[in-house]
Amino acid sequence: MAERQLRHVGKDCLVAFDGNLYSVSARRIRPRRLVEVRATKSQVMLHGTLADATTRRRCGSSVTASARRRPARATTSTLGIQRNWVI
Repeated sequence: MAERQLRHVGKDCLVAFDGNLYSVSARRIRPRRLVEVRATKSQVMLHGTLADATTRRRCGSSVTASARRRPARATTSTLGIQRNWVI
């Protein structure tokens, strides 16, 4: 069973998922666009969503990138590190 989430493509053509960054070809999709992430235990696939401008409904999708799934990176909240900012 695949895990599915919607994510935005960053200005640098990277998509954040599960604490990791996955790249998308700038020729296939533009920054700030919405992509669907479909992740299995071993693979992450990024699908570009096509939207109809008049109805704003999803009317199709295409694979824009795929990669091996990397282990989730630990965040500061999972490590229990507290950050104090002094100005």
